Amino acid sequence: MNAPTGWGEAARVLAAGFAQRAAAHDRDGSFPHENFAELHAAGLLALAAPRALSGQGASIAQLAEVVGAIGYGCPATALVLTMQYVQQRGMGRLGSPWPEALARRLVREAVESVSLVNALRVEHEPGGLPATVAWQTPEGWRLSGRKIHATGAPILRWYAVWARTDEAVPRVGTFLVRADSPGVRVEPTWDYLGLRCSGSHNVVLHDVPTPPDHALGLQPTGAWPQADGAFQTEMTLLLGALYTGVARAARDWLL
Repeated sequence: MNAPTGWGEAARVLAAGFAQRAAAHDRDGSFPHENFAELHAAGLLALAAPRALSGQGASIAQLAEVVGAIGYGCPATALVLTMQYVQQRGMGRLGSPWPEALARRLVREAVESVSLVNALRVEHEPGGLPATVAWQTPEGWRLSGRKIHATGAPILRWYAVWARTDEAVPRVGTFLVRADSPGVRVEPTWDYLGLRCSGSHNVVLHDVPTPPDHALGLQPTGAWPQADGAFQTEMTLLLGALYTGVARAARDWLL
């Protein structure tokens, strides 16, 4: 779907089909892989990536229209898609820690195939520093840790893992990890009453390798940047659109 005016309509058409399968996926907690195959075929998986990186450069309003439409049909699918869009928007933002070649690679993969990325931040351990640890090797970095609530885990190709280094003065940042790397294990722990098919399982990393240029935005713990206002705003808008779609679907069902 190349015409910007067609993105929302394409999403609404897809959502009608997603809605027919949503109840079955919700009952058994299965992940809706087929939904993402259809999103890719419609050209909606690289929608948020900037045109400079070979994405489609949709505005936040256009993305909200798409997410809201998908949320009307299958909220879990819309949530995974929202995480993809938030990551893609961040790749092209001024001051982004993403190396251009790496960002371009992820966008190209999303254009060519069903390829998704999400941030893995949440852990069981409380505290300011992440418990997930990264250490340098001659080949790059290795990571070990456990992340919970990794939305989209069954389909993600890339994890953006929040971790600290094992240095005397630790640095904290994001490490981009291929989901099929050796040492990665998905624990099927997601069994909640809501969003049952979002696949928000635990991800365990044990001595997982990643190349040297896959460490993004490493900063000493005392020099953490201020909160990214653009990221927070976009997340709020897209999640608001998603749950407005859910509310519209509930209203229509009730009527």
